[in-house]
Amino acid sequence: MTKFTHVFGAAAVAVVLSLTSFSASAAPVVPAPVQLTADTQQVQYRHRDDRPRWMKRQDRRHERRMERREERRGYWRGHRGYREARRGYRRHSDGYYYAPEVFRLVIR
Repeated sequence: MTKFTHVFGAAAVAVVLSLTSFSASAAPVVPAPVQLTADTQQVQYRHRDDRPRWMKRQDRRHERRMERREERRGYWRGHRGYREARRGYRRHSDGYYYAPEVFRLVIR
């Protein structure tokens, strides 16, 4: 009996949806053509390179920082790091192993 009610309910829902889903508002709307008048102005497209100077400067600074970071990879506070684990050396977040002196707190 439950299978019959499930099938009947699904059929009823399908019929109701198919009958109520068609309406005049579902028809595609075609926009009317726009007429240009004499008082319209032509505007120029602004490319990304037309940004203010300070924005370009920020980009250059970021690029230089990233280049320097790549150059200094494997060095921490003037100490050379090693890729392979060594006895007494600790692993840092950059994946290199450094001597314990690197991680000592320096108070000046």
